[in-house]
Amino acid sequence: MEGSLHVIIALFTSYCLGLDITLDRDMPAGTGAQTSCGVLVCTENTKTSRTNNDETSTTVFLNTISSMTVFKAVSSGSKEDVNNKREIQIASVTTREPSITRVGNGLKVAGYLEAERATIRVELAQLEDCWSTFICQVQGLDSHGRETVRTASQVHHPVQIQAGNLKSNASLELLASIQQLLAQSMKGLEDRMELLQKDLFARIQSLQYRMEAKIGQLQNMEENKTGQQMKFGDHSESFKQRSVTKFFFKKRMEDKMDDSKVIQSNGKGIFPNVSQYSNRNKRISHNILYKPFLCDLDAHGGYVIIIQRRVNGSTDFNKNWFDYERGFGSFDGDFWLGNRRLHAITSTGTFELRVEVKYNGKEAYAEYDKFSVSGKKDKYRLHIGSYRGTAGNSLQPYNGKRFSTKDSDNDGRNDTNCAEKYCGGWWFDRCCEPNLNGKWATNLAWHTFTGSGSATSTSMKIRVKK
Repeated sequence: MEGSLHVIIALFTSYCLGLDITLDRDMPAGTGAQTSCGVLVCTENTKTSRTNNDETSTTVFLNTISSMTVFKAVSSGSKEDVNNKREIQIASVTTREPSITRVGNGLKVAGYLEAERATIRVELAQLEDCWSTFICQVQGLDSHGRETVRTASQVHHPVQIQAGNLKSNASLELLASIQQLLAQSMKGLEDRMELLQKDLFARIQSLQYRMEAKIGQLQNMEENKTGQQMKFGDHSESFKQRSVTKFFFKKRMEDKMDDSKVIQSNGKGIFPNVSQYSNRNKRISHNILYKPFLCDLDAHGGYVIIIQRRVNGSTDFNKNWFDYERGFGSFDGDFWLGNRRLHAITSTGTFELRVEVKYNGKEAYAEYDKFSVSGKKDKYRLHIGSYRGTAGNSLQPYNGKRFSTKDSDNDGRNDTNCAEKYCGGWWFDRCCEPNLNGKWATNLAWHTFTGSGSATSTSMKIRVKK
């Protein structure tokens, strides 16, 4: 090809009739990519051997081929004995493995073994291989059935090189030098990379130690901060408790002052506590008796405790069991004193009950000479005595009945909850009248006085029996 230096140097061809080994070296043209620097071919043909056979020849010919192997002769490494070489196998085909295809270590190998022919072709990519010595060895049986080995070598012989080819040799030497320089540069780069990696690892390890130390310092600071916060929280909680106590004390005083104003406006008063007015006082847990109660004066100048009042509909009486147990509402309007207090008060002695009802501008009352409420375990059961008054004895049928609310049904009916039906808690018995805690303007009933109507105001008062 024009512009390229293609030198085919037939260094040695062994014409052992059928066995042939050749090495064609392709010199680079100076530009462009070069995939290989030479091609080695080893061939054995039994047909050629039989054709060239004659009776006078002393050469041993193969009748069948069992294997073909290509070796590379390399130096033993001793500087004193440069001619001492050893052989390295680079390719082989046998009757068991009749074909081979392999690429690696700068070699591209292709070979096959047929009935009368064997060939191994090796493309050489490294300059060192292109100037090496190769040996081709064939094993098989001769015409007499004897095991036979034939060998052919490719060796370098001096040849006459034209003046125009000197440039090719110089280029080849230059390429070898460049390859050596590149190898040295790569080795230097690898050493440098190794040093950089060691330095980087040392820096990373140092940074890791410093980070762990900083994290430890932060954890200590966090623990100290938590301890300070806990101390501050304790002081803050103590201050909060004092503030809350002060607030409730102030609120209680304000409530007492407000209640006092309401009582003064209504001509009524508040008992400081109940125990001093009971002639059979006995101690009750949680100091239930030692709390303010709304009181009034009866016709004889004695004190009565108001336990229930409905005057303006300001309070919803459709409450749950807990609300009725502790009481609700306000002394200046509608309220229920609370079942727990009723039990605590009436358990200190004998009390009387007075019920006052107003309807259509008329007023009436009902008095019972005994009144008490059982404890929580007995569902705050009602107990009343003999009746006298003008409103009628509507409460007598419910003597001995338990208290019911919308969430605690104790009325004796299985089909409905009377407290839920009439919107208020009471001592119900089959949802019959009366019910002074019902819905305002609808179910405030004392049927012996209001009939089917709703009372306009009610109050229930108790006092110690004289």
